[in-house]
Amino acid sequence: MRRPARGCGDCPRKLTQPYARWCDDCRWRHRGKQPIYIWTPEKDAILKAKYEGRDGIPAAIAATFGWPSWVIKKRAALLGLTACPKNRRAWTPEEVRFLEDHAGTRLVAYIAKRLGRSITSVVLKLKHMHISRRIREGYTLRDLELCFGVDHHAIDGWIRRGLLRGRHRHGGEQRAFERDAWQFTDEGLLGFIRENPTAFELRRVDQTWFMDLVLAGGLLRAAEISKEPAA
Repeated sequence: MRRPARGCGDCPRKLTQPYARWCDDCRWRHRGKQPIYIWTPEKDAILKAKYEGRDGIPAAIAATFGWPSWVIKKRAALLGLTACPKNRRAWTPEEVRFLEDHAGTRLVAYIAKRLGRSITSVVLKLKHMHISRRIREGYTLRDLELCFGVDHHAIDGWIRRGLLRGRHRHGGEQRAFERDAWQFTDEGLLGFIRENPTAFELRRVDQTWFMDLVLAGGLLRAAEISKEPAA
């Protein structure tokens, strides 16, 4: 016999998962603190030496630090490291033009998927071409799904509760038409991260994008200024 649908412990919404206690929009309030993996210059030096050498296996390097393998892979992608694969595929003129057309307007994860390459490969090529990968024209809803590692339901919930602010591409705060797409800026995302650090899971975010956004956006500097004693 089918079990009756239960309600969320925080709101009237019905639950879709049989053993869940809260809905997707409310679950973030009950998440515990996720471990934060701090990279030091010494750890970066070890990673660079091992990742590009014979020991370029993320699991082996992760065991050295006692960290998960995904932390190693994300950091390697951020630094543009490569484990020197046996069958390295040369970049074609068409792929280079695709990079030039989309770098700075689409996420590295999107570009890598479209080209059938790894994120590390794309980041390394952009560095060699001296092309910035920072987003210039705003993020779409789909972009944020890749950035935060969540589906659109979670992002819709952030918008409805006023946690995340964005504008419609054609109509500003109000939709110009029914399917007018959302657009989000670096400033808006930095404000969301600063004011709602527990609304998302750090282990799920795109680390390359997150570090670019936070460091280049001045979030750490703003935090340092706030801690400085008043004159």
